[in-house]
Amino acid sequence: MTQYIAWLLGFENVRSIDAIHVTLAAPWAGEHLWAVIGTCVIAIGGVVTFYRHFENCKSRALRVTLATLRAALLCLLLLTLAAPLVHSSATVLRRPLVYLVLDDSESMSVADGRSDQLQRVFSDQGGRFIQHLEVEAKCRVEAFRLRSDAANSLAKIDRHAITSKLKADGKTTPLLAALTALPKQARSERVAAVIAFSDFNDTSGNEAQDASRVTLPSNGIPIHTVGLGATSLIDISVELRTEAKVKLGEPTTVTVELQQSGLDQALATVSIEARALDTESGDAQQSLRLITERTVTLDTTSSAFDVSFTPESAGLIELVARVAPIRDETLLDNNVATRRVGVIEDYLRINYVDYEPNWEWRFVKEVIGRDKLVGREGFRTYLASSSTSVRLQNELFNKELVQPRSEFYANDVLFLGDGPREMFTPKFCELTEEFVSRFGGGLIVVAGPRFGPHELADTPLAKMLPVLLGDEGRLRDQAEFSLRRTKEAVLYPFMQLADSEAEDAAAWNNLEKLPWYQPVAGVHELARVLAEHPTDLCEDGKTPQPLIAIRPYGKGQVVYIGFNEMWRMRKRYGDRYYQRFWSQLIYRLGMSHAVGTEKQFVAGFDRFAYAVGDEAIFSVEAFDGDYQPLGMSQLKDGSLVGELTVPSTEGEVVRKLSLSTTRPGHFEAAIPIPAAGRYTVRLTDPITGRSYERSCVASSTSIETNRVVRNSELQESIATATGGNAYDISRVDDLIRELNLEPTLEQDHRQVALWNTPAWFLLVVGLMLSEWTIRKLAFLR
Repeated sequence: MTQYIAWLLGFENVRSIDAIHVTLAAPWAGEHLWAVIGTCVIAIGGVVTFYRHFENCKSRALRVTLATLRAALLCLLLLTLAAPLVHSSATVLRRPLVYLVLDDSESMSVADGRSDQLQRVFSDQGGRFIQHLEVEAKCRVEAFRLRSDAANSLAKIDRHAITSKLKADGKTTPLLAALTALPKQARSERVAAVIAFSDFNDTSGNEAQDASRVTLPSNGIPIHTVGLGATSLIDISVELRTEAKVKLGEPTTVTVELQQSGLDQALATVSIEARALDTESGDAQQSLRLITERTVTLDTTSSAFDVSFTPESAGLIELVARVAPIRDETLLDNNVATRRVGVIEDYLRINYVDYEPNWEWRFVKEVIGRDKLVGREGFRTYLASSSTSVRLQNELFNKELVQPRSEFYANDVLFLGDGPREMFTPKFCELTEEFVSRFGGGLIVVAGPRFGPHELADTPLAKMLPVLLGDEGRLRDQAEFSLRRTKEAVLYPFMQLADSEAEDAAAWNNLEKLPWYQPVAGVHELARVLAEHPTDLCEDGKTPQPLIAIRPYGKGQVVYIGFNEMWRMRKRYGDRYYQRFWSQLIYRLGMSHAVGTEKQFVAGFDRFAYAVGDEAIFSVEAFDGDYQPLGMSQLKDGSLVGELTVPSTEGEVVRKLSLSTTRPGHFEAAIPIPAAGRYTVRLTDPITGRSYERSCVASSTSIETNRVVRNSELQESIATATGGNAYDISRVDDLIRELNLEPTLEQDHRQVALWNTPAWFLLVVGLMLSEWTIRKLAFLR
């Protein structure tokens, strides 16, 4: 009986039906149930009257039978108009769901057979990989190909037509972005495993090739990696790594990484150069300036060395690393690497808002005040409990909580400490929300024991948090506990207090047992929890209580810390690790966007490098001194105009570039890339008169074909980080044999339009035929 009901409701492999209830979807019926009941009563009354007074039946039994059939039929027809829906839930046994992710970039077309290998695996004449997964491994399979758009990196394709869908035409490979986005594709379904076919050269960003920086969420889904392409050629490539923003006049470290194959013990000559890309007077950009040149012996597959560099001008600079060609080298295009760095002449601005002084506030004020990128000039605070005279006389104090827009939005990171609800005024909340979402500012919420984060409930700040606030929160201080870091903590530099794993653990253990924390209802779906309570759970009874969490919000980021006891880290080591935690945190939040007043005019290309035939998007976010969007009246001729320098066969050509308004304060222009070379835009801020210069480089050679050697290290790292296994394409049959996935019991939900089911149709037709047949047999018209 259960299986029959399950079939009617649309379930398969049912173990139990847990709930069934019916609703009426038609607005007139759902909102007025009495109308449905009343109409049915009237219909029944009409049928009874008809058969009692107007139909000449031979017997009372016949009259009752016919009246019952006619009344039931009319009621069913009336209910059909009410659109009844059956809502049901059942426990079903599901076959494991496996996602296939297929690299479809231009690197698949290089002449080493990788495209043919991939086609052969999925062809009907070849391995029939899909069939083996579905039949032998008893899995459900869905297939996706990688798209060049990192924001929308997956495209679902028909699993039975894979060979015809793969074109090997992707300009980039946003592999890590795609693997991170996979859980969202599943929605409510549980993915048992992911199988990725690729050469594992993620070409979507400068640091994507660094296997130590794999940032995949710890969602419990194993990713099995299948490698395509050769693992070695005679080749050397160079990569640059440094901070995104550095302080003017302060030495910074530039890391040069060399990857080589087939060149053991060869000598490589590496030069590091720099040039300024911003100009104050509209002059042409500076020529390259040699920083250092070094000869390196290639005694390992991967090697790196550090170079100290002191920037001499503020603004945007470009670092260029070059490796001189080596004899018999396969590729030369990957012998050059560039990196753009913002040089800060000013300082980071930190605003710490709290109700009253506490130990965390005191020590944060000290260590941030000593930070080279902040200093005493960059730290300001507001304490609601402080006297007016203190705020007026002490230069570290803001006079008011709500600063003028020109001052508030010049901040880079905002701390919110422990305070009562009335402290967070509507105007302050409005400014804070826009500061983070529109201007990319960083927000750090530090919970305290007196008031707690629940004071933020029912304010605009609540929706910004990485945690969910319940109706009521109460300080939990019944038992001491040791903070537990999550697996995702290793992905965030501010959670790494030392370079070695042992020293890092010792630094965190120095917190010892914490006496209290502020509980929350849950974790926001966009948040990543970096530290949690070892035993306490959220309201769902499954999620550990978050203690440190981070989430994106608009253009900025928000960090939540469920206690203000980080100062305990100073117990044995002074400020050594305490300073590193807070400095790295404010660097992440404060330097991921334009710094200070630079937020008033932010210009740039959507990418640094393009291929010939691409279209570049150049955009400007422009605001006045009060951080209001730049209006048409403030622009000459009602538009933002600059100069565009493009390469040509006759040299550089300068053209006029007009940027159109797409929304208030946002200007944009599309620039075709017909030829290889450097494209430069120069324009002037109409408010300050400052000139800006931004450049991009176009290459006739795709970045995909620059990296033809499989990145085995990244392939292994992805598999290891997620609990999967790494395979060569030649061992794909071993993957199927070793793929040990079990079916799982899951809760499934269905919503069925009752009037549209076979049972409903048979019931209506059955009632009609039954009445008609009986009337015929009784010789009634």
